[in-house]
Amino acid sequence: MEILYQLHVAETGGWLVSHRMNSALPGYLMISSKTDTNDLYAFPESA
Repeated sequence: MEILYQLHVAETGGWLVSHRMNSALPGYLMISSKTDTNDLYAFPESA
């Protein structure tokens, strides 16, 4: 899912922090991984 640039708060090589598009709560943030995995242990150590 593409996040609007205006909603981006911070971004690293492994993570994206953005405002939630459809939240009723102002300031609600989402932390998204850029790595496709279902297990945290599968993340690279740099993440």
